[in-house]
Amino acid sequence: MNTRTQRVKNLFHDPDWYLKKNFDISIRSLVVHELLGDVAHSRILDVGCGDGTISLQLLSMTNSITLVDLSEKMLEAAKKNTPPKFAGNVEYINADLHSFGSSDKFDVVLCIGVLAHVVSVEETVAKVSELLRPGGRCLFQVTDNDKIVGKLMNAYYSVHDTFQRHSRYSLNKLGLSQVVSLARRYQLTLLGKRQYLSPFLGMGRLPNEWLFKYELFTLTHDWISRLGSETISLYRKNSGDVWQ
Repeated sequence: MNTRTQRVKNLFHDPDWYLKKNFDISIRSLVVHELLGDVAHSRILDVGCGDGTISLQLLSMTNSITLVDLSEKMLEAAKKNTPPKFAGNVEYINADLHSFGSSDKFDVVLCIGVLAHVVSVEETVAKVSELLRPGGRCLFQVTDNDKIVGKLMNAYYSVHDTFQRHSRYSLNKLGLSQVVSLARRYQLTLLGKRQYLSPFLGMGRLPNEWLFKYELFTLTHDWISRLGSETISLYRKNSGDVWQ
C-alpha cells in the first residue's frame, strides 16, 4: 500500500473526529440528491463512502449500492446506517479505489470528500470514468482553489493540519477548472454544479444545526453561492474511449 494511502487509512481509522461535525455531510447529501434527481434501476458506487449517509439515501428496491472505503470503522458505521429492508442491496468493500475492480459498470459513481486525499487526482478521475458505463453519471467534490475563499480555506487547512495529531500528509489543493479539464480528458462532460461556503474560522464551535443552516443559506442564495468555496459537480460519461 502506498505510504500516503496508508496515512489516509490511519487518519480515518477512528472516524468520530470526522463524524461528530456532520453538518457538512448533511449539506453534501442534499446537493447530491438535487444534482442527481430521482435515481431508479441503478448500480451505484460510493468511493470513500464514510458512514454511507450520502449514498444510502439513494437506496431502494431497484437500486443497489457498493460502498468502498479504506476505513473498516467507517464501513461499520455505514452498515449501522443501512435500512434493514434494503440490506441485501448493499455491498461493503474495505479497499483502496485503485485496487477495486468490477466486471459490471456502474450507473452512478460518487466521489465526495475524496480528491483532497488521494495520491493522484488524475488517476482517480480516470478510475471513476473506467468504472462508469457510457451515459452513466458521476459527482466530484472539491474545495475550489480557483476561488479566493477556496484559497483561504485551503491555506487554513494546511496550517491546521500541520498541528493536528491525525495529520501526516498535505491535502491536495484543487480548482474546479482542473477537475473539469481532467474529467474531459477521460470522457466525462460537465452537466452542472452547486457551490456553497463552508464555515469560516471560529464557526466550527457552533452547533451542527446552526452550521447546516448557514451552509444551506449560502447554497440557496445565488450571489453568495457564486462565491462558494465548496463545489460538487456532476458529469456524464461519453460514448467511446478516445480521450481528448
